[in-house]
Amino acid sequence: MPGTIQQELTRILLQKRAAGDTLVWLSPDNVKALTTRPGTYTSQPPAAPPIAQQPPAPPVPPIVQQPPVQPFVPPIVQQPPRPAPAPTPDMQQRLAAIKQAGWAELRALCGNCNACCFGGTCQHRLFAAGASSAKLLFVGDYPTQEEDETGTPFAGNAGIMLFKMGKAMGFSWESSDRSQAVAVVNLFKCRPRAVPTEQHIQACLPILQRQIELIAPDAIVLLGPLPTKCLTGKTGFNALKGKLLSYNNRPAMVIQNPTTILRYANMPVAFANERRQAWNSLQELMKILQK
Repeated sequence: MPGTIQQELTRILLQKRAAGDTLVWLSPDNVKALTTRPGTYTSQPPAAPPIAQQPPAPPVPPIVQQPPVQPFVPPIVQQPPRPAPAPTPDMQQRLAAIKQAGWAELRALCGNCNACCFGGTCQHRLFAAGASSAKLLFVGDYPTQEEDETGTPFAGNAGIMLFKMGKAMGFSWESSDRSQAVAVVNLFKCRPRAVPTEQHIQACLPILQRQIELIAPDAIVLLGPLPTKCLTGKTGFNALKGKLLSYNNRPAMVIQNPTTILRYANMPVAFANERRQAWNSLQELMKILQK
């Protein structure tokens, strides 16, 4: 039976000495075994001490989401609406002249008008197009740049689209027969060089109202949000498109202005939808006119 490792090493060394060997190579473990007290050495490394159980870490409190810091915004103080300027004698005289004017006199008043201050910046004042007495009247907002430059009312692609609308409804732009005639006017006769204010509108609106009285249409087509608001007092144009309103007991159909429709020309779906909606609305108005 083999003994301890010390005994076995001693036996091997004695055998080497008997054989005449004077040098023997010993590994570090063998040297340690020979120099250690007999019975206490083992070739296996001592077992690692047990790992002490650490107490569980306290739970991490949840992160409370802090609301973002809002910058201070001073409260908006509602300013009371400014009262309309009191009419001056010149304004009263102008209004009286407009209310009594015939078609030719009204055109002359428009040609010399500077009430809204846009007359000094535009190239042409565009009074109307079509007949002076018509069954159907289109009302737009203001001349385009091309119309202002050429002096031709409703020129360019928007004018072409508008004239096609009238013809598709069975009206003629050249007819002197009121039952087939059609006319078109704008709220502003001059092209604005800035966003029109309420004072600008009130300066130009009397001429438009007198034009409608003289043309005496059976029905009106309101082209866009500005004429819709000025003649009916209603806002929220997207909800009003295709709706039949009224002005002085006349049916007034709301559609998109051709100038705006043409802005969708590079978006085929939107362009087709706008044109279809406008044409469907005009067909509804034709049914009313045919009664």
